[in-house]
Amino acid sequence: MTHTEAILQAQIIFEQPLSDKETIDKLLEIDAKMYQNSGSSTSKAEMDSIKRASAFIYRLIKEIDREKGQRFIQAMGLTR
Repeated sequence: MTHTEAILQAQIIFEQPLSDKETIDKLLEIDAKMYQNSGSSTSKAEMDSIKRASAFIYRLIKEIDREKGQRFIQAMGLTR
């Protein structure tokens, strides 16, 4: 799964009428699939794109559950 596909899927999932838990679970599944499809041959530019897509997904999670989303964002080192 490319980062572009992940972002599109995340937007679709976010807009579906699911429970908060289901939405977060599906968003994290998309995030995991991006990293699962990367490997030692993945270029730095591709990894940067994957990280940006993860940050996007974590911001969506933050809109659902502020505390949980903030923890994911902090784990990426995007906030102080």
